[in-house]
Amino acid sequence: IVGARSAVKKSLQWLRTRNWFWKGFLVATLGAGGRILKLTKPNSEGEEVDDEDDEELEGTPIEEAMEEILGSGVTCMATILGPFLILLIMVFGQESQIAVKYGIRETDLTIYLLFGIIIAPFQ
Repeated sequence: IVGARSAVKKSLQWLRTRNWFWKGFLVATLGAGGRILKLTKPNSEGEEVDDEDDEELEGTPIEEAMEEILGSGVTCMATILGPFLILLIMVFGQESQIAVKYGIRETDLTIYLLFGIIIAPFQ
């Protein structure tokens, strides 16, 4: 029973890797699978078009992680500072005229302030 379970487990793992599909694909295309997958047309000299120049340069994984951390940090600070900014808009409403220029009612500002105060601790 243990041998049968391990055989079934290995068979399922092999099917999950789709090894059979890619082997069949390479046999069917006579080894030209890479060119077909790239979907590029050869140029007039019979060589493939080099599109390395067209690719956008992407950052290293460290740079991408740093961007993600900075983005989440900015979002966190905006969530924390948002209620203070709304309170300043409410207190200095006559002087700044921000709410009037954007058509924001005083009751809406109160709702935004309460929402910001409630949501900030959970961020």
